Amino acid sequence: MKKINIFLNFVFALILFSLYSPAMANIRVVAKKHKKMKTILASILDDNSGERNSDKLSTILEQVRRDLELSQQFDIDLRENQSKFYSTKEIKKLYKNKNKSKIPLAIFINFVSGHDDLIQWRLYNTSNAKMIAGKKIKFFNLKLKHLAHKISDQIWPNLTGKKGCFSSVIVACKRAKNFNLNKNKQRQNIYAFSITDCLGPVPKRELIVKAPTVNFAPKWHSDKPLLFYSQHTTHNVRLMSIDHDYNNKKVTNFNGLNLTPTIAPNGTVVLVVSWKGKERLCKYEHKSKSSKCVSVSPANIHALCPKFIDNNHILFCAINSRNVPKIAILNLKNNNIKYITNSGYSVSPDYCKANDKIVFCKKVDGYQQIFTCNLKKALESFNDKESIKSFKKSKNKPENLNLSQVTFDNSDKDNCSFSPCGSYIIYSQESNNNSRIRILNTLTKKSQFITPKNEYWSFPAWSPQYVEIPFV
Repeated sequence: MKKINIFLNFVFALILFSLYSPAMANIRVVAKKHKKMKTILASILDDNSGERNSDKLSTILEQVRRDLELSQQFDIDLRENQSKFYSTKEIKKLYKNKNKSKIPLAIFINFVSGHDDLIQWRLYNTSNAKMIAGKKIKFFNLKLKHLAHKISDQIWPNLTGKKGCFSSVIVACKRAKNFNLNKNKQRQNIYAFSITDCLGPVPKRELIVKAPTVNFAPKWHSDKPLLFYSQHTTHNVRLMSIDHDYNNKKVTNFNGLNLTPTIAPNGTVVLVVSWKGKERLCKYEHKSKSSKCVSVSPANIHALCPKFIDNNHILFCAINSRNVPKIAILNLKNNNIKYITNSGYSVSPDYCKANDKIVFCKKVDGYQQIFTCNLKKALESFNDKESIKSFKKSKNKPENLNLSQVTFDNSDKDNCSFSPCGSYIIYSQESNNNSRIRILNTLTKKSQFITPKNEYWSFPAWSPQYVEIPFV
């Protein structure tokens, strides 16, 4: 209830209201214009080690500020290296200030006295000077930027009721400038960047895969900082991996295509392998001296872009004999397939556990657009007798009624991926023989490019939240 009390004193925009937890649903929102929430972010110096840690605190504070302002819902008032902690009276004064706009939230960050490896943050409701939440973090060789991201991820749910994604990493592929000029010089490398770095005034990208060939379709391991990617060779497309120490390793090298693995919570690995003239979903079984793939998808369809929903269900793109791709779910227990889309060209599915939603690209009026749908409602709607009856009667063959289109401009979108918190969608946008990476904020509906016009970028993929932040 502490979180609720903060917002009872403020009139929020409807767009911001959607961020909060179900417990806030009974709050009456009357404003229609979005206004950023003013928030104090201050660092407090310790008497014993204040001077020694002041630069560290300044670095951490600046990164936390950038993280919290990223969604454009908070206006951060930065106050560095305060000599003492605010008293109860001083905290309440922030809220009751008559000459300036009220500041309802205050965040304090400091090193714990006598501990250079222990930092703490505290979030306060300034209307009553009560602490909403706080936590201590012990760190050793953690980069200051990574420490700041972890602090932001801990603070964020207390502000919005949503998970944060500041500790996650984005990867994407960039073509060499002479890619189309000479087949012997085709190059495509893989870069990594954090969300705040790529949206900052000076975007930062880390080159992580530089093999002199075409490297593409990167996919993250579900629970450890390991990135898979496919790589062209003279005789096939093999599957590779790279860990956080930049060690590259060959994973599979079967004839034909070796693509896009997905790992279930129980450790089951399924990847795409060429099998008797078709791309098939295959369960990968590795032993010390040998490995093999066992097909799990039907022989009459091409199957691409797998993503485990749980231990028994895989979301994927199914291409039928007429070369029409659809979004489908395969049940590994009984091999049944349920289709999320039933007409039209639909590709590049991804699933996010945080919001239980599917995102994919579907062609509308000649352009591939981004669509989302709630997984549970989509399956219920499609299996509902009335929905099926309505579908059969319709001349236009409408899709599942729970599908929601989120992009509308005249350009093709591809390779869409949710952030681990479910609040952002990253995708490639293609227009006039050019491709750029774009991020859509699903809460504000605003989007922006994170790669420049004069470069060709594709295959973005957003990592889960790992204990260790890789590459950036």
